[in-house]
Amino acid sequence: MKSALFLVLTLGALCLAPSAQANVFETQTIVSVGGPVSSDPGYQPPGYDLVTVRIAQQLRFPKFSSVGLEVSAIPLGGRGVGTSPFIAAIHTKNFRLRAYGPGIFWNIGTPLSAHEIKRAWDVTLGTGVEFKAIDGWSVTWDWRWFLPEPWSILRYGDYSAPAYEDALKGGQLWFGCAHTW
Repeated sequence: MKSALFLVLTLGALCLAPSAQANVFETQTIVSVGGPVSSDPGYQPPGYDLVTVRIAQQLRFPKFSSVGLEVSAIPLGGRGVGTSPFIAAIHTKNFRLRAYGPGIFWNIGTPLSAHEIKRAWDVTLGTGVEFKAIDGWSVTWDWRWFLPEPWSILRYGDYSAPAYEDALKGGQLWFGCAHTW
């Protein structure tokens, strides 16, 4: 719990601090709303929150690398905090396509996927798209898988296979806006 609180406080500090070294690094604050999606039409696992809210802060060094770090919190729907590295696979003046992970998401409430497996954290993988709008503002689309931590296979044995299938069938999809500092 202390590490989760530390991550939330760090996220808050990053959100409030504009870049003092704007020529070296940039930060981006993202607020988005979404929910679970599935690759299997009509499939909605029981017990899932239909709406999730995500707040994230990204740190990038655009002059040196296309790699960055994201710290995020999901205060509504699942509840937890996470961190994930990302790479801007395609980056133009008005568009970015990013690949995320593997990252770690600490569950404070009910896990965002595979509810049957009680666990403290998930492994995250995903992708994101950003379209620049005006004056540092962007429109974002992000999608993540939340996979049960690897040791759950040892604890749950054969039962973990259906839980992983459940986690892989869907993920969380968010639409939002972002501001780059």
